[in-house]
Amino acid sequence: MMNHPMLVYLAGSTWNEADRQTNADVAHALEQAGFGVYLPERDGPDRFSSPWNAMPLDEYERASFDTDREKIIAADVFVLLMGPKTLDEALCMKLGMAAMHKHVQQPGKYLVGVLTAPAVGYRADVPPIARVTLDQIVETPESLVAYLGRFARQMNG
Repeated sequence: MMNHPMLVYLAGSTWNEADRQTNADVAHALEQAGFGVYLPERDGPDRFSSPWNAMPLDEYERASFDTDREKIIAADVFVLLMGPKTLDEALCMKLGMAAMHKHVQQPGKYLVGVLTAPAVGYRADVPPIARVTLDQIVETPESLVAYLGRFARQMNG
């Protein structure tokens, strides 16, 4: 039984402004529904602000990785936003960390994928490593909010 708002780690592509806006919109929708959300590009180390901008690049990269790992471990739910051709190495690595943590230490952690640009046959385009790792794939950000709401109610008994 959970005694705190469910914490969601939200992982999505940040390659362009449209991706970053989608991530922010999904984070906002989840927060409006009462979930705590960690969005790395909003809440994590920012290379261009203090104290991160004073660090050598290798130290910043280590700090950023360590922060991501800690937040993935702390999360109750790991959400992977999946658009066409957007599962880069970093997203797959984050999914792997979440899956390993679930397997080794937190079997109740939930791993959910969201199709951010669904199209006919798109589900088949989700890489097998993501399909077999995720507990659930939902079709839209709106269905994610509804799905996690049901999941939270089950967890809170």
